[in-house]
Amino acid sequence: MRQASSVKRVAFWVIAVFLTLGSITLQQGYAQDTTACTPATLKGLYVFDATGYNIVNSVPAPKAVIEFLTLKADGTLTSLATVSINGAIHSGIPGSGIYTVNANCTGTLTFDGSGFTFDLFIAGNGSRFHMIQTNANTVLAGEVRRVPR
Repeated sequence: MRQASSVKRVAFWVIAVFLTLGSITLQQGYAQDTTACTPATLKGLYVFDATGYNIVNSVPAPKAVIEFLTLKADGTLTSLATVSINGAIHSGIPGSGIYTVNANCTGTLTFDGSGFTFDLFIAGNGSRFHMIQTNANTVLAGEVRRVPR
C-alpha cells in the first residue's frame, strides 16, 4: 500500500514538471511574437488552404479553397484561387481586396466584388496567420503561410 502511494506521488510530480516545462516552452515560443503588428507585417506571397461548408437551405455543402495571396504591405492584395464547392471545381479565379492589421496582430480581409470577409489572427513575424470567414451561412477556416518566390 505504501509503495502504491509513493508511485502515485512520483507520477504526480513527473506530470507537474512536464506541465511546467511545457508552459515555459510555449511562453518562450511566443515571446518572439510580442512585436506590434502593422499592415507591413504581412508582405509577400502566401498560400491559403481551407475547408468548410456553405449552408444552403439549412443543408451544408462542402467547400475547399487553395489560394495564392499577394499581400502588398499597404493593405491591398491580389489573389489566384482554385475552389471546390459541393464537388464543382473552379480554377484560376483571380481576385483583389483589402486587409487591415491591428497592433495586437488581429485583422480583417475583404475580397472586392464577392464581398467575402475574414477575420485574421497573425503570428507576430507575419510568416503565417489563420483566417476564418465571417459571412453568414459559411463555415470556412484555414491557415495562410508565406512562401518563397
